[in-house]
Amino acid sequence: MKIILYCWGANSEKRLHQALLKQGHEVWTVEKKCNNYLRDLDLAELLFAKIHRHGAEMVFSLNYFPIVTMVCQTAGISYISWVYDSPHFTLYAHQIREACNQVFAFDRDMVEHLKSDGVITVHYMPLATDGELFTEILAQANEAE
Repeated sequence: MKIILYCWGANSEKRLHQALLKQGHEVWTVEKKCNNYLRDLDLAELLFAKIHRHGAEMVFSLNYFPIVTMVCQTAGISYISWVYDSPHFTLYAHQIREACNQVFAFDRDMVEHLKSDGVITVHYMPLATDGELFTEILAQANEAE
């Protein structure tokens, strides 16, 4: 699959990028801090350009950005976001209901609250970890560590 990974400075973006590549996906990044969750024209233009240049089928991000939904809805592609912050207030933006979204969050109560409000694009998913990273760290640790 052809994926644009939106990178805004989250600490797990490099590991996510590596995991997507390891699974055989073609991945390009857009690296830019979001200046306005609803009206960041510079970010929207960067995403549109990358989507069209590479024929991307989806955008993926850690945490949810309504501006990315607007871009994906217009481009006719999917937006997958993996939310690891709680509370995560952007999930309450009206764009969360757009059909292009598939949002996965670890906060079960927040997900249930959104679902009770009729939001069908948000799903519960526990937090994950990179097993290889922990294997590497443990291999370098001394017995006391």
